[in-house]
Parts: sequence; structure tokens; C-alpha cells
Amino acid sequence: MWTKQYKTLLAESSVSIFGDAFFYICFITYLANLPEAAVLISIWTVANQLPNSIKIFSGAYADRIINKYKAIMACNIIRFICFLSVTGLILLNNNNLIYLTIFIVFLSEIVGTVARKTILPFLNTLCQKVN
Repeated sequence: MWTKQYKTLLAESSVSIFGDAFFYICFITYLANLPEAAVLISIWTVANQLPNSIKIFSGAYADRIINKYKAIMACNIIRFICFLSVTGLILLNNNNLIYLTIFIVFLSEIVGTVARKTILPFLNTLCQKVN
């Protein structure tokens, strides 16, 4: 009953959700140990939540995407690269790069918002193909 694309998408989404939760906990802990912790956590919280305010626009953009499966996978690959670069910046242990790190997380959240908005119409398409 489930197509290969559906299984791949389900597995990828599960890993993504787990990774996001793990990253957020670790990143807040990292920010809390920096000298300007309160300011950095505030900036990160705003940067993390700001993409939620553009859901209307990301939904309209997601509706225009023709190949939704490839778009979802591309979004998640971009997010993976963003999180990998954030890890590299943290390992450099340079507090001057923390704002760049937060900006990369912000970009990742925007891409993630588009991916989440693309999933629902894609799942509808998959269900129609199965039936």
C-alpha cells in the first residue's frame, strides 16, 4: 500500500524531527555557556521562530513547486548542509562566529518551513496514486 517515495519520506521526516529536537537542546546548552548567553539565546529564539511568521508565503511558494518529492529532499539536504556547517563553526570555538551560526540556523528554518509546507500536498498526491 505504501509507495517507495512515501516510505523514504516517512523515514527522512522521522530522522529530521529527531535531529531537530536534539540540535535545539544542544545549541541552547552551547549558547548558555557563552559570555553573552541571555542576548544570544534571545536572538536565536527570534531567529528560530521568525520563519513561522512567513508560513503564508512559504505555502504559496510550495504550492507552485511541480516536483514536490525532489523539492522536499533538496530542502532537507540543504538543511543537512546548514547543520553540518553550524557544527563546523561551533568546533572552531570562535565566539565571533556565533552570529553567523545563528544566521545559518535561521536559513535552515526558512528552508524547513518550505519543506513542511510542501509535504502535505505531496502526501495528498501520493494517496491519490495509491488509490
